[in-house]
Amino acid sequence: MAVTYLTTTFTTWGQAIVDEAWLARVVEGRVLLKVSRHVLEFIDIGSVIGVIVILIVVTAVRRNWRIGAVLAGGVLGAAASAELLKVVLPRPDLAPRLEAMMGEHAANSFPSGHVTIATASVIALLAIAPVTARLPLALIGASFVACVAGSVVAAGWHRPSDAIGGLGWALAWQGLVSWWVVRRAGVFASQRVPARWFWPAVAGVMLATMTVVVVVLAHEQFQLLADSVNSVNSVNSVNSVNLWAFPIAEALLVGSALLVVCTAGWILREVEVR
Repeated sequence: MAVTYLTTTFTTWGQAIVDEAWLARVVEGRVLLKVSRHVLEFIDIGSVIGVIVILIVVTAVRRNWRIGAVLAGGVLGAAASAELLKVVLPRPDLAPRLEAMMGEHAANSFPSGHVTIATASVIALLAIAPVTARLPLALIGASFVACVAGSVVAAGWHRPSDAIGGLGWALAWQGLVSWWVVRRAGVFASQRVPARWFWPAVAGVMLATMTVVVVVLAHEQFQLLADSVNSVNSVNSVNSVNLWAFPIAEALLVGSALLVVCTAGWILREVEVR
């Protein structure tokens, strides 16, 4: 996370890369924008309360509700501190042309609160999930986080670096919380969990998803460019940025989200929290 922030904030080339990816998404169609906003509607105060309730209820049934409270505190702590970082972290203007094109969106927005909440929630739920179901749930949860990470950029809410920062910040918080939980209430599962299929499945999903993202988004980018050839303003605005920046950034975000969450599930694969 720190490397991402430093390289994309305090270097000219880093700012240019993430700003260009953000600007390139403005030529996307309305369908993508609607889908992205529908995905992001799942991340609100109601969903956070729902996750907290699940954590408390499941661990209370196991007669150890304090573990659920600690995991819930990790979700809330990660979310609150992410919002604080947006306020206190500086962002110098090292790419003035691109930053001017972004207008009010040029201010610091690192890290993404939506991605932080989604990632922290999924990791917390994985910690209390049944051992035999944890790896399949990790793949499902990773896919959800990948959708959220891609959506915050597609909707124009964040730069790609903000989404990666949200992944790293949530992992740092819930990594420490999960470590404490495992030390206090974790035991190794009585039977070994079959896991040979997991990483081949993750690799297959990552490769397929990233390929589809690049192909679909790139096709839509250049189709919209062709449709706008008669509009001087559209052509000028599109030609000022690299159209490949957005599809490539989205593919990398999807891959990063899948890798982060699946790695968390893998680490916890044989630990049973009681």
